[in-house]
Amino acid sequence: MPSKKRLLSAKDITEQFGIAKRTLEHWRKLGTGPEYTTVGGRGMYDRAGFEKFITAGWVRPMDTPLKKRGQPRSRPTERQ
Repeated sequence: MPSKKRLLSAKDITEQFGIAKRTLEHWRKLGTGPEYTTVGGRGMYDRAGFEKFITAGWVRPMDTPLKKRGQPRSRPTERQ
């Protein structure tokens, strides 16, 4: 059963979410990842903030199948 501690280390995230430590390091370097703090020189992530960051990236698939090459795709309608 996964731990429900509030602050997660890179190791915790790798074990619980399957995201590599190197990916987290890359995100921190680019400034594109979830918010973090440092404790003793280690990046630590707030569980709720990290889960929010991950779920914000969900993509809704198009309702229509892809068309053959050369035919225009219909654009998805705006999400309500």
